[in-house]
Amino acid sequence: MVSWSGHIVPIAVTIAIWFFATGLIAWADNRGRETFFTSLMIAGAVGIAGLIAILISAQTASVGGVYLAFA
Repeated sequence: MVSWSGHIVPIAVTIAIWFFATGLIAWADNRGRETFFTSLMIAGAVGIAGLIAILISAQTASVGGVYLAFA
């Protein structure tokens, strides 16, 4: 049987994150050349935050840790 918490919610969250990230990349790509350095700095900070989130989520064995690691 298909359950909300086991099947529907993870699929919906995955699709939402995918569309948001794709839109964000398209938006950043269409900005002017003079914003490249700022975009690169923000992307670097988000990348470092993502690595920290993975390290934090690796210490937890919960559904929230899975969502955090995926995000």
